[in-house]
Amino acid sequence: MSNLARENTRRRPTSEERKLFLEKRIPDLTQQLDAGMHDPVEVDRQLADMTKTGRRQKMAIIRTKQRQSKFEHLCNFEVLVPHDYMHHTCLDSFLTQCGSKLYFINKNFDDASYVQATNHFIPGLRFCVKVFGIAKGEMVGPVECLEKIRVEGGVLVGAQGIALAYQQGCQSLPLRSWCVSFDEEKALWSAPGYSALPVLYVHSREGEKVEAKIDLASFETMWYGTSCILVFVPMN
Repeated sequence: MSNLARENTRRRPTSEERKLFLEKRIPDLTQQLDAGMHDPVEVDRQLADMTKTGRRQKMAIIRTKQRQSKFEHLCNFEVLVPHDYMHHTCLDSFLTQCGSKLYFINKNFDDASYVQATNHFIPGLRFCVKVFGIAKGEMVGPVECLEKIRVEGGVLVGAQGIALAYQQGCQSLPLRSWCVSFDEEKALWSAPGYSALPVLYVHSREGEKVEAKIDLASFETMWYGTSCILVFVPMN
């Protein structure tokens, strides 16, 4: 059936239906219609456009909820940005303080590679770090992860977030899961063939002793059940 044929067979709203809809949604247009300032055919067209827009908005909400259902909340912990924190040297300082405690750390996890972070920590700011795992049987990509961070009110702190999470949240992070602190792809170090996203892996804990490593993964990685994302939500 052609579009014209569909248009001809579609029932137009009655005058009362049209006016009721307008009174609820757009009072100004109702007044204009009553004053004869609009042709009813034009009103029908606007109604159809609004209906299409409403359907698109509803479907967008449904799709967002479906994507967000792929995540499951695991825990929260708080971090406080140290008073002597300096963005341009924080990763090299982290390597000096904590490098020997990690059983592996990628050599490119440094200030030279990750100074272009989207957001810079400010000394004295406090964050609630929400840890979200991936639901059983699900897989998520970077678009879904970035959307989740936005929905939760988080900020993108990338490699610097990984360092702070290790220093202040290692006792809270899930064991044997790849913990990811996202940033925009353009802010990441460009490794040969991919944009490198820092990840933290806590292998074991015995009291204060923590076995962990920091490595790099592709920004385009599809994450699943052995992974989680760290969402840094400002508290100040």
